[in-house]
Amino acid sequence: MGSTFDKGEHRLYVDLLERAVTGPKNLNIALTGRYGTGKSSVLDQFVVNHQDDTVRISINTLGPDPSQDRTNRIQKELVKQLVYLPKRGTIRTSRFARPPLPQLWKDVVLVVIAALLVTGTLWLFGVRPTLWSDGTSWLTGHLWGLLAMFVLSIIAAALARWMIGDRAIVEVSAAGAAVALGKKSDSYFDEYLDEIVTFFEVKSPRYVVFEDLDRFEDPQIFDSLRELNTLINTRPRSLITRARIKLIRRRLKSRTKGERLTLKALMAPEPIRFIYAIKDSLFEKLGTTPKRLPAGTEQADTAERASDGKPSLENDAATPKQGGDNTAGSRDTSHTTNSGAEDLARVEVERANRTKFFEIVIPMVPFITHVNARDHLVSALEEHGLPRDTVSRGLLDLLGSHTTDMRLLLNICNEFVVFAYRLLWTPTPAPGMTEDHLFALVAYKNFHLTDFERIPQQTSTLDVLVMKHRESVDTMVKDLLSQRQNLDADNSLSRKQASLARSWGDRLHAFLKADARQSTYVLAAVVNGVHYNADEFRGVSMWRAAADPDGAGVSVGRAGFTKEQLEAIFPHSTDPQTWRDIHVEELEAERRQIDRKVEVIRAADFKDLIDLTSSESPSHGFDQIIEEVLQSDLARQLVRRGYITKLFAVYAAKFYHGFSGADVADYYNRHVIPGTMDLNHVFTTQNAITHLLEQVPEHFTSTPSVLHVDIVTHLVREDVHETETPDRVSGASEVAAYIASNPSEDAKQFLYRFFLSDSTPRSDFVGLLAEVPWAGLFDYLATSDEATMRNPAAEVAAQQILGLDTRRWLLSHALLVAHAPKRYALNDETRAFLKESYPGIEAFTQDQGDATDVVFSFARDAGIVAFDLGVLSVPMRELFVDAQMYELTVSNLNLALGTGDDPTLDNVETSAAVRSYVHEHISEYLDVMAREAPGSWVLESSDLLAALLEEHLTDWMPEQFARLLERVSSEAALPDITSVDMQTWPWLLSARAVTPTPANVATYCAKRGADDALAAFLVDGESTIAWATPDDPKDGLTADETTDLAISILNAQLTTSHMVQLVSTLRPHTPLPVERMEGGEDDLYSMLLTAGLIEDTAQSFAHFLATGWASVSEAVRAHPGVAKFISPTLVSAHLVDMLADENLPRNVGESVVAGMAEYAQSNEAIRAVGRYAFTNKIPVPSDQLGRLAAALDFTDHALYQFDLNDSLPPDELVSLLISVGEPFSNLGTPDTEFAMPAGQWARKLMIASGRLDVYVWSAELDKSSSRFCL
Repeated sequence: MGSTFDKGEHRLYVDLLERAVTGPKNLNIALTGRYGTGKSSVLDQFVVNHQDDTVRISINTLGPDPSQDRTNRIQKELVKQLVYLPKRGTIRTSRFARPPLPQLWKDVVLVVIAALLVTGTLWLFGVRPTLWSDGTSWLTGHLWGLLAMFVLSIIAAALARWMIGDRAIVEVSAAGAAVALGKKSDSYFDEYLDEIVTFFEVKSPRYVVFEDLDRFEDPQIFDSLRELNTLINTRPRSLITRARIKLIRRRLKSRTKGERLTLKALMAPEPIRFIYAIKDSLFEKLGTTPKRLPAGTEQADTAERASDGKPSLENDAATPKQGGDNTAGSRDTSHTTNSGAEDLARVEVERANRTKFFEIVIPMVPFITHVNARDHLVSALEEHGLPRDTVSRGLLDLLGSHTTDMRLLLNICNEFVVFAYRLLWTPTPAPGMTEDHLFALVAYKNFHLTDFERIPQQTSTLDVLVMKHRESVDTMVKDLLSQRQNLDADNSLSRKQASLARSWGDRLHAFLKADARQSTYVLAAVVNGVHYNADEFRGVSMWRAAADPDGAGVSVGRAGFTKEQLEAIFPHSTDPQTWRDIHVEELEAERRQIDRKVEVIRAADFKDLIDLTSSESPSHGFDQIIEEVLQSDLARQLVRRGYITKLFAVYAAKFYHGFSGADVADYYNRHVIPGTMDLNHVFTTQNAITHLLEQVPEHFTSTPSVLHVDIVTHLVREDVHETETPDRVSGASEVAAYIASNPSEDAKQFLYRFFLSDSTPRSDFVGLLAEVPWAGLFDYLATSDEATMRNPAAEVAAQQILGLDTRRWLLSHALLVAHAPKRYALNDETRAFLKESYPGIEAFTQDQGDATDVVFSFARDAGIVAFDLGVLSVPMRELFVDAQMYELTVSNLNLALGTGDDPTLDNVETSAAVRSYVHEHISEYLDVMAREAPGSWVLESSDLLAALLEEHLTDWMPEQFARLLERVSSEAALPDITSVDMQTWPWLLSARAVTPTPANVATYCAKRGADDALAAFLVDGESTIAWATPDDPKDGLTADETTDLAISILNAQLTTSHMVQLVSTLRPHTPLPVERMEGGEDDLYSMLLTAGLIEDTAQSFAHFLATGWASVSEAVRAHPGVAKFISPTLVSAHLVDMLADENLPRNVGESVVAGMAEYAQSNEAIRAVGRYAFTNKIPVPSDQLGRLAAALDFTDHALYQFDLNDSLPPDELVSLLISVGEPFSNLGTPDTEFAMPAGQWARKLMIASGRLDVYVWSAELDKSSSRFCL
């Protein structure tokens, strides 16, 4: 990865550089080229060529110092390198000089000298030891003390040297003066260039190479270095220095044979040349004021790291939209003028002037581009001994298109080899991983170092992409499963249609059969003009036609049904949605297609998901998510082209041999360890679940990560087959217990997916959930929301709903192993679901043996009322019947009774449970019989009828008895009405539920009288009833009893003809006593006479006449002999009614008029006679004319009678006229002229009497009037 000199590529630039440094004026030389062109390789060779005369300075980073700008910080780093570059002790005059490292011999000499100085000084000043002085001689008295003092001084000096170490003595004080020891200062001030000058004076290099200064994007530093170069080369120099001596030696040594060197030439100082390795783009910034960022900020540091175009830790991530070569710097286009945009040509001229900073510029032509980067990568891999096709060409092309940095490419290849030896070329590589996968990850690592380091913590952007991938897959799968739900619902509806058609067809057949009993009518129906026979009643086509909203109607038997009536009898029969046309084969094909799509989506990797979502929603597909989540175009392309897959985390670390596949390892890392659920994870390797369970922790079955369809399927099947499992894996029972204790939304989503699949052990697992028990199990299975199922966009709740058939099937299995209902929380919706769906739940429809009682307990708790007992198993049906948990229908009653006959009350008596149920709901029973068996009787036994009347007299309403008696067969009529309570007699007579015998009628009359009920009973339509014993009509009655009955019948509220007819059929002893009869204004008297039931006597005439003339009118007309009984005594009170009778015989009327004096005793009677005589033109006796004239209100009636009596004398006539009143009263006043009506009487009066003076005919008057003057 380091720079390497390649003669073919770099020799030219080294030669150019060598030539450039020979120029006397070339003090600042620039070697330019973008990053990766080989500048460092050229300088390496140049340094090798001038190893003793070159100083190489490279700054990789700047220390944080908010108080300094970037230029000063760079200068500070330069000074630090210059100070620490020479060996210790080389530069002694610098304030930053570093003392040489301590040496033992030097320290010993220093200590001895220090001890001698201290000892000698003390001795000279008289400080001498006295301990060993004996006063004899100096040598003997003071030698040992002097030696002891010297040794102590040595020890003290050694301790002091050890304590001080390599620190410098800054201050010493004694007796008012202080001695202070301190560390050498590390504060550098770049503005003090004397230190740098000192370095060059001591070191005297010929060349100073500066690298990596351009990465900080600070052109000002080059101005400072140029000034520094000028200062160093123009400074006064000492004649004799170590560097000067070294220079003279080199010149002498390099002198050619015969060449002569002058002293001036030999002593002339050699200039120091600065060589800069900079990128081309820096020329754009020379002479400009850089846009400075606050020192020490993250942005400034990032700019410092990335300014040279090298891939930084997150350079590509920080600028994901940057196109082109990532090694190229950005052009500064910030120059503006007052007039608008700058003239770029003029700006470039100014920059060109600024580039005179360099005396010579040596450009380097890039040897690696996006075009040949792939070839360099191949070569780099081949250098490691790898075949050319180790990594695919497409991946190498992709990487080459995003970088041309040779170092980076070499580093990627180097790291790939290391990773491959550790992860890929091992005995246990991650299954499925290829060289491309690993190379792509290594490339991603080099461009996104920080993000790659976050992969183990699952916090990288790739992990975010995995989460988004999971969310997208989950959304797509849910949408497809929602469509599958709709298909399942339609499939269920198809089966429901068939079931309803069979049930309703049977009901319709029974209805028509009952209706046809009274005739020979054919069992058939007409729907929308199409005939359907009885065999087609159970077919879907007929009911679908009946539900057609545009249909013409339905005719069944002899009756037509409206939509409302049909809906009342057959619920949902008129709903078009219930009977819409469904093609089961197409539904099944669509269902299989959806299942295949689900599997494809679940197994989809990043690249696959792009293809799956691009066609449906290009702007919101997974490709757009990749664009938003990943931070660089390279990362996006690696994912889009499938080089980085969702198993990247497995491929990025050493594969644990305990896992059988990458799918297992990925699930373990992503879900088992953090304890999360992923329903869409696909296990592809053989025995994947077994290997996973071998590695999971003990509490695995109590975490959300166990909620995977394949895992639970494996656990359930192990439990069922009693397969040995690791001790730490508790099995499916613990999973069921976990769900029961934590029924979260995750758990419910898992259950939905688990129960939705046909390949999972659904029945076994739902049984485990019921055994635990999970209190909410039945509520979960029963939950239904048709709106959600039909509208997936609506926010479903987000609980997903299983299909109806699936839920019924699961409920059935749960019921078979369930505990008592009290162990579960059944809400109202669950109970309603059980009520509606029990016909489709096998626990109710199939014989379940010992579990039948438990299943029935749920039915009782839910309040199920079976609308069709036929769907229940026989044991279950018996429990339902005993508990009276079924609807009262003809078919249900037949099943409950176990007979094929109609469920009459007679048949109901055979079952105590059914009898009790029917008797308690007699009204509903009668409704059902009226609706479903309208042509059949409900009771056919008189004994049972009597028993029911006695048993339920107090608890059945009269209306209920009345409805019951209406449906009682004639065979059930009571032969003896006294066998039941008298309160029920009117009901029985009204329903004709009593045998019509004279004894029953006589008894009724004796106890209750001849009331309306009896009257209605005695008449049947237009004729009277027929006695039950026509040969012996008296039916054992005595003569008196027969007479009494006859009288009672005659007094009943019947028509006259009916009464006489009934009495005649009794053959009573005649004549009947008329005095016991209640006469009326009818023709009873006449009819009795005609029938010979009474005598034709004045007594009979008088009895009936007492109730009014109307009662004898017909008899007088029909029986001429009756007229002889008419006398003023009998008829005077009825004379007005008699004379008003239009049917009165004339002879009877004439006799009355003739005997007016005896008959008419009142003015009303006189007027009645007058009216009758006037109407029938019968003359009134002349002696009665006066009474008539006085009583009549009608003058014309009186005048008419005057006309009829020709024998009236004139005087008497005038008197009668005067009695009539105005105007005839004027006849009694002389000389009075008046007008009066004309008539025969007037002519006679005018002719026969001389009392009239004038007779005048006036045309002005009425023609029938005359004017008289008396």
